[in-house]
Amino acid sequence: MSIARMAAALSVSAVSAGAKPGGWFVYVVETKSGKLYSGISVDVKRRIEQHCGMRSGGAKALRGDPPVRLRYAETAADRSEATKREMAIKRMPRAEKLELVEARGTNPRESNEGMFLANVVAAEDLAAMDPFAS
Repeated sequence: MSIARMAAALSVSAVSAGAKPGGWFVYVVETKSGKLYSGISVDVKRRIEQHCGMRSGGAKALRGDPPVRLRYAETAADRSEATKREMAIKRMPRAEKLELVEARGTNPRESNEGMFLANVVAAEDLAAMDPFAS
């Protein structure tokens, strides 16, 4: 999937990267073995801590392969939108997921076609959500 198609898949109605409290996020973490796992939460940092066993709860899929790095996050207007986007990311082949997280890292606000990606979380905000960032 090209950057343009990914941008088109993102909803224009999503809240901005500085989401209001209670807003939903779609996130992608890299696990110890290098897998890319996507999920949704209203509090990404808390959810990753759950996945790592720092708090109770967490996805069964990550019990033997905990996350080591938050790679990507975007906001969603509501839980329904977040779930739809999460499922779209889960269906992507690994190469497309890598393209998604790397495109965010190089230019989080604009694709190479100049489309504005208002719901992609900026690098500094992503670092604030990442419990592994030092």
